[in-house]
Amino acid sequence: MDPALAAQMSEAVAEKVLRYRRDESGWKICREGNGVSVSWRPSMEFPGNLYRGEGIVNATPEKVWGCIKPLAGTLRDKWDENVSSFEIIESLTDMLCVSRTASPPAAMKLISPRDFVDLVLVKKYEDGTLSSNAVNVEHPLCPLKPGYVRGFNHPCGCFCEPLPGEPEKTNLVTFFQTDLSGYLPRSVVDSFFPRSMAGFYANLEKAVKTLDRLRPPPRLSERTPIDAASQALLPSWKASPRRTWATETPEAARAALSSSVESQPPEDLGHGDPGSRPSKESQPPEDLGHGVRRVKLCAGLGVRKHAPGPVPTTHSECLFLDSAFTRSCSDVLSL
Repeated sequence: MDPALAAQMSEAVAEKVLRYRRDESGWKICREGNGVSVSWRPSMEFPGNLYRGEGIVNATPEKVWGCIKPLAGTLRDKWDENVSSFEIIESLTDMLCVSRTASPPAAMKLISPRDFVDLVLVKKYEDGTLSSNAVNVEHPLCPLKPGYVRGFNHPCGCFCEPLPGEPEKTNLVTFFQTDLSGYLPRSVVDSFFPRSMAGFYANLEKAVKTLDRLRPPPRLSERTPIDAASQALLPSWKASPRRTWATETPEAARAALSSSVESQPPEDLGHGDPGSRPSKESQPPEDLGHGVRRVKLCAGLGVRKHAPGPVPTTHSECLFLDSAFTRSCSDVLSL
């Protein structure tokens, strides 16, 4: 897509969506509850309606934007029940792209799967408001796909607005102006949008509380730089069938680093209480640089609090990243 034409078109759409935000006339409320208001007025773009949603989300604008941004790395398909997939077809700038969004069946499958190809522009205003602005486009890399009805988004978007004096809250204003295409009864469309928009706010409220779990773990290269020697050790470590985390807490992990002990298999004294055998000399961890250390960690029951005796263990070699990112078993195993 021609970048100059795309920039011109997207700016015009952004201006139109901003006018929607400022124009308070003609809106009729069709759904209200749980702090969310959904209203509509006839569209000037197609024979349908322009819908507006507004509600306060209990999270910072940055967290809310992290869940709804229509850019690479979005989490929409992780929590929004109306988005089954999202992909960038062409990235024109950091703030301008062509995207494809797919939606699953809806309204008890009366609405079959849809997909939408949009030109999307992200803008930031002086008061800290972040906005997305979108309109349907055709793109040679995104032809019609079997199993989907191609829908069309007329100028639409959202405004992520900070609340003065309440940094932990965000006023979110959304605009939907969508032609679902197909042969849907008007009554189905008119009932679908208010309900789905109310659900959007409810699901978003839940998503911002679990943002860290929704976001995929960073790759090793994004966590901490390591040298070539350390990098060379990773394949053999990854291949180890018995790598595991040996402790229940970060404090215990640090203790394991400072003193890693190889012990022989314990003698079972019955009733689930293992005895102990003499252990070999403690082996300090090998410092590989950049906060990466190779240690002998325990696999088995792990470190128990208030345990009366040693814990049955076996051993395997692994790499430990001594950084704030390494907080849990899943963090280590995802490297």
